[in-house]
Amino acid sequence: MHVSGVIRPQDIASNNSVQWDKIAEARIAYGGRGQITDVQQPRYGQQIFDILFPW
Repeated sequence: MHVSGVIRPQDIASNNSVQWDKIAEARIAYGGRGQITDVQQPRYGQQIFDILFPW
């Protein structure tokens, strides 16, 4: 997981953490491998159908 955004220096805690509601323009990206990633992929038949009939 990758979280990025704009924070004010005074919002950084002494343990170098920031509360989620203190992040402006937050951008969150996640990815990985495993069962959840496999479930998110369409089946092979659906992928072929989408290539042949994109509309």
